Amino acid sequence: AAYVHLDSLEFRAVGNEFDAHDNLSEGGEDEEEEDDLQDEEQDEEAFILHQGRSLQGLPQDDPPSNMRPTRRKKNNNNKKNNKNKKKKLPKIDRLTPSKGDTIQGKQTFSARIQPSQVTQSDISDVSFQLEDHNGASSGWLTVPRVSDGLYEITVDGFERYPGTQWEYTLQAKDQKGKKKSADNIAFLVGGGGSSGSNFANNGNSDSNNNNSNNNNPNKAPPASNPLPQTKVSDSTWTHAGAVQSATGRIMFEFDDDTSQSFVCSGTVVMDGPASQSPDADNGRTIIQTAAHCAYNDVLKQFASKAIFIPDQASTRGEKSNFDCGDDYYGCWYLSFAVIAEGWAEGSFPDNVPYDYAYYTVFDDQSTHAGGFANGLTGILDRDVTPMAIDFSSSPRSEFVFSIGYSADKDPKLRHCSMENTNINGVPWYTNLWLEDCAMTGGASGGPWMADMDDAGNGRLISVNSWGFTHKPGMAGPVLRTSDGSWAECLFEEAKSANDPGRVGGIIVKKC
Repeated sequence: AAYVHLDSLEFRAVGNEFDAHDNLSEGGEDEEEEDDLQDEEQDEEAFILHQGRSLQGLPQDDPPSNMRPTRRKKNNNNKKNNKNKKKKLPKIDRLTPSKGDTIQGKQTFSARIQPSQVTQSDISDVSFQLEDHNGASSGWLTVPRVSDGLYEITVDGFERYPGTQWEYTLQAKDQKGKKKSADNIAFLVGGGGSSGSNFANNGNSDSNNNNSNNNNPNKAPPASNPLPQTKVSDSTWTHAGAVQSATGRIMFEFDDDTSQSFVCSGTVVMDGPASQSPDADNGRTIIQTAAHCAYNDVLKQFASKAIFIPDQASTRGEKSNFDCGDDYYGCWYLSFAVIAEGWAEGSFPDNVPYDYAYYTVFDDQSTHAGGFANGLTGILDRDVTPMAIDFSSSPRSEFVFSIGYSADKDPKLRHCSMENTNINGVPWYTNLWLEDCAMTGGASGGPWMADMDDAGNGRLISVNSWGFTHKPGMAGPVLRTSDGSWAECLFEEAKSANDPGRVGGIIVKKC
């Protein structure tokens, strides 16, 4: 992909020769189009919740009975008149960053661009222009194609402009001269971080970054700042950072003759003592998730097949699938799971006090597949930044960022954030509770993070477990050892146990 630094670009006030799409206009015919491409995406069929939601892992390809297909109506009175005209133009979608997103020091601007379904004329040129916080525009830059239909350009140096709003325009032209634009996509530049931080690079840890800060080895890394504690019920995660690289989609199946796939979320965690540091010598990586994402308490069996896709949000695919080549880091085949006897021998909801589990991935090249990031090692907790688990502090009344991959927003990473309270889903156990959290099935097993900073680091204090079908809310189990949780005991087992083989997991009977 192309790489440029803001220092190498010349910005000029609107009204000069930069305003024309010079590199796209030769012999072409410009066609006026809708500016808001997101309206087109909203016109596509999407599954939404009808009567409520259940946070048990939702089937990937066969939605449950309480979901129905729907269409969102578009407020565009001219669409019928433009329908035939629009079909003759290239298609632009999957824009990153999206309108209103916050970026950091270095950002990859990307889009999926496809030929018109009518003309099938190949794409000949894709160009990109920035408008800075003062309204001045850069010259047009050529955007290369990096894979089938995906075009990317990386721009560095935004860390010098914290708190400002910029815009970008992307234009595609096909061989027939037909043009389509995504105009004036506004985005914000966040504070803190630099072009050399993982957070500034969307949490990605490429070894081939063009990073000027690396030329000064004595320069201290930028200080991290607390992430603002803003109440959010359900929104796309735009803060990127280490937690985005560590949080991933879990896809799994059970040996029940249905070949049905289920989806959950999980987090790569530090596997050193008490999960406060990584252990590079133990030959494995540990993933924190929910027990119902590893063991079916009705079938009484572990998942027969499971993969973990870190940073699923950066996929080049349409949605979650088993094609590891679609994903930035690729995917890892999970070796086995560890759960508590209280989950395995009980049934929902009586076993919710034990709805936590750990997957183990052996550090072997055979467990990794795919990926298009530079410098991948194939060792999960080296390629992403693992999170620390807090087994000792009281989690109650903490301000929490709950993160996960809701199935109805696939493949976007979602979050809610608020202070947690208590709820008794069953009379004898007090869950942690996020009262207004509206994330949906598929987010199960995703992390509850406290003390988050703008580099994407924090303490994992719980996981998404369950919710009601008639109102918002997200429950999480207590992981604190002194409160009677078995979580730390299971964690230690996952770090040291031998592979149990075809059974798929280990049921811990005593802690």
